[in-house]
Amino acid sequence: KERKGQERALELLDFVGLTHDKDSMAGLLPYGKQRLLGVAIALGANPKLLLADGMHPNAAGVGVMVANILPTVRKALDAHK
Repeated sequence: KERKGQERALELLDFVGLTHDKDSMAGLLPYGKQRLLGVAIALGANPKLLLADGMHPNAAGVGVMVANILPTVRKALDAHK
């Protein structure tokens, strides 16, 4: 059971492009990577609905969000159609 969970975690890290950061502490990752990790964690619960906030045009790092996070969320949606 634990091994299956570890395999799923690695699969999700790969899905969001964080495989090379698998041994890093979450709090030490750059902001954009922390957000990608949050997407991976959310996807791990196999949600039917995924809400995302912090996308306001004046939000700090919105360029990173649009460039990195949204394509990953779109990829997740396409994978579950």
